[in-house]
Amino acid sequence: MQHVLVCNAGVVTGSSREDLLEVFHRLGSVPLPLSVALLPGKSYSFLSFASSTEAEEATNAVNGKEGLQQQQPQQPLYLAYVDRIPERSLEGAPDFSAPSGLILCPDFVSEEEEGYILGSMEWEEQGSNKSLRNR
Repeated sequence: MQHVLVCNAGVVTGSSREDLLEVFHRLGSVPLPLSVALLPGKSYSFLSFASSTEAEEATNAVNGKEGLQQQQPQQPLYLAYVDRIPERSLEGAPDFSAPSGLILCPDFVSEEEEGYILGSMEWEEQGSNKSLRNR
């Protein structure tokens, strides 16, 4: 397994696991990381790839060229190889890796279906708890 440090995308910068994975999905032919580790209070994150070949291919495609979609103007991500993810940094941090066997289906619900689902939900608050909302 090969680990890659994403120097400028972490919890502090407002990045999420989904944001980082979206960069690789957008490129299509680039290998996806097996796991993404975002550490609380840090401006960096770690990606783990199955092999050094996959890590190298992904790093060559993204490093200094691709950025996160939510950032405007889009800033490129900077990646670096690391031998391992520091154990001490991960103590107490939640595990953000996907469970084994999980299959992600991007665009499983179309925008039209999403609009229908959201439109069918009742978003108004009911009851006497309105006075507690701004406590």
